[in-house]
Amino acid sequence: MQFRQNLISTNRKPRLRTYLSLTRYLNEYFAYRRSKDPTFSYEFWAEELGFKSKASVRMICQGKRNITENFLHAFAKYEKLDTEDLDFLQLLNFHQKVRSPSLKQCFLEKILEKFDITSSQKDIRNHVLYLSSRMTPVLHLLISFEDFEATEKNIKNVLNLDSKTLAQHLGILKDLDLIRRANNLTNDECCWVSNAKMFKIPGEISDPAIALFHEQSMLEAQEKLKQFSKYNQFRTLYFSLDEAAFNDFYETMQNMANGLKAKYCNDHIANKRLFKFNFQIFPVTDLIKPRKDETSSPQIDPQLNETSSNSTSRSPLTL
Repeated sequence: MQFRQNLISTNRKPRLRTYLSLTRYLNEYFAYRRSKDPTFSYEFWAEELGFKSKASVRMICQGKRNITENFLHAFAKYEKLDTEDLDFLQLLNFHQKVRSPSLKQCFLEKILEKFDITSSQKDIRNHVLYLSSRMTPVLHLLISFEDFEATEKNIKNVLNLDSKTLAQHLGILKDLDLIRRANNLTNDECCWVSNAKMFKIPGEISDPAIALFHEQSMLEAQEKLKQFSKYNQFRTLYFSLDEAAFNDFYETMQNMANGLKAKYCNDHIANKRLFKFNFQIFPVTDLIKPRKDETSSPQIDPQLNETSSNSTSRSPLTL
């Protein structure tokens, strides 16, 4: 299977807080400026930022020169970035420079606190059609990887689809304006490119299409449970939660989902597997009323040496 680099999309100005790589952001910023003005060059950009060396910006974008504080401040001033955005630029730069894994992790966590996952996601226009098959989102995601040459032959080999089924799913994605045909630089075969790197499904679980998708996902998980593989991992936790704790848990789950997307979503799939991670939380009992002899005062657990209430679990059962 062949892999190649897709052309950078230059339709929209890059949004700073949707990037985890400063070099990538600067390259896509340059591509965007060049698309608006074909005369825009690295030399012009260097002059615009007040640098005497005309080749300095080119070397920065090629990774041949470290990005300095002077460059970041000049760029932030020209773009009229606020203090928060300048801080984000500096965090990206620190993360890119350091070699220590522990420091890299530390900077990444700080970056993820400011990462804007929502603005980089495109709403699916017709989610009912999009979720009509569990294969459609997988196909869309596969096409979005920059180093995957999304010819119909390659797609069929990876997803084990026949020509008729593939044509049906490609038609759905094309009608929803999520993919487009692109010129293949290596051969004459048709190649597909995604119009959005990240996307989301609007709606609630009460929506029949979304409910059906999750039902299919659980059936898929049941199939994987029968296939013994180190890559098929399952965990179950039990917690006792009151209403306030449940809302807090749900918010934590949402934040964790955004953090996982920001940390692990990327544009490359070569030498990797595409994984699917499901979230589920639901009650396994009705609301349990307190015993008649219980009072509303919190009880002290001598083993935990802390105040316990209905909003916490003493020791969550793990399976």
